[in-house]
Amino acid sequence: MSLSLGIFLMALPNLGVSVLLLGAIGYRYDWINRMALLAAVMILNPLAKGTVYVVSFGLGATILGPIPGVSASDVSLSAGTDVLVRLFLGNLLFAAGLAAAGYAVALYGVHATRRRRS
Repeated sequence: MSLSLGIFLMALPNLGVSVLLLGAIGYRYDWINRMALLAAVMILNPLAKGTVYVVSFGLGATILGPIPGVSASDVSLSAGTDVLVRLFLGNLLFAAGLAAAGYAVALYGVHATRRRRS
């Protein structure tokens, strides 16, 4: 659960605030696994965020359609809210998918470790 929460928050476009938020969550709640939060920060590092944004925008544009009058090479924040809406929608869906995948991988790892120990 901790890894999926960390991945979800790290994948959202929040300009690094998620690192501070994850630190506060890790400090505040005893049930959270701090190593899993750190792993989420390391998985979605600043080098990986560019790919997340490109995939997120593509996903949003697939769902909502292309921006009228804007070609793929013209996409920037100067195109306005149309770009941001597609980015945020795609990012929310992509973050949820990454969180689900992270949860599945972590759950598999826990079960495999428990089987090996018993």
